[in-house]
Formats: sequence, C-alpha cells, structure tokens
Amino acid sequence: MEAFLEDNPATALRLISLLTERLKELQNFSEKMALSDVKHRSLYLLLILSEKTGHRQGEWQTVEAELTHKDLAHMVGSTRETISSTISTLKKEGYLHGKTPFSVHAVQAEAFLANKTL
Repeated sequence: MEAFLEDNPATALRLISLLTERLKELQNFSEKMALSDVKHRSLYLLLILSEKTGHRQGEWQTVEAELTHKDLAHMVGSTRETISSTISTLKKEGYLHGKTPFSVHAVQAEAFLANKTL
C-alpha cells in the first residue's frame, strides 16, 4: 500500500482529502450529539441519514434507512418514548412528514440547525 501511494501521489492526496473530510464529519457529529438537546440531535441525525441514504424531491429528502423509533433513540442517546414525542413535534413544526421512511424538509432543517448555538 505504501509503495502504491508513493507511486501515485494524486491517489494519496485524494485519500488524505477523503479521510480529512470523514474526520471533520465525525467531529461535527460527535459535537452535535454531545452538546445538543434531543430535538436537535434527532433532526440532525435524520438530516444526515437523508443525505446519505435518501433522495431529494424539491426541498424534501427521504430517509431510506429502515429505522424504528427505538433504533433512533439508541442513536441519539434517548428513549423510544422521547423520540416518538420529538418526531411528533418535528412533524407539527414542518421539519418532517410521513412515516418510515420519513422525509426531512432539508432547507428548514439546515436553517434551524445552523441557528443552534452550542
């Protein structure tokens, strides 16, 4: 591997760039999970999942990952009951719609999360 990267500097630079981007994403994700409330953590997670697994239709992005409320609760460090309540709130506020798969209003979610000060 080392010899390959020495012989292919463009590939080595691309690999470094990808690893740097992934590290930034992980750091940002960890910060959001550690310092935000359940509503923000849930919306952030659903937005990320929609970007990674879903497809966009206008301002809405679907979350194609098949997750239960219990799965989401484990991912954000909460309980199923709290996640169910939070998802209901996010739907009433216009950030989500549908059942599994959810759709996230990407523009509103990004604006809401950008206004959150840690």
